[in-house]
Amino acid sequence: MFDRSQTDAGKKQLYGENLTCDSEHPKLHTGPIEDERNVNQRRAAIGLMRLELYAQLVVGMSPNACAAAAPAK
Repeated sequence: MFDRSQTDAGKKQLYGENLTCDSEHPKLHTGPIEDERNVNQRRAAIGLMRLELYAQLVVGMSPNACAAAAPAK
């Protein structure tokens, strides 16, 4: 929820929980993350899995997430 509110406010995420897609990046991906180099340390401190594994799982479970959000042609 925190990362969603950060993204909605135009700020960088802290944990990378809010995956998104847009016209520039048509596949589901992490958005901008504050101090990305240390994101996995922050995630571990609150009991979250590594960002790379989280993103892989979300993309695998939602293969058509971006297609549903794309405008119809």
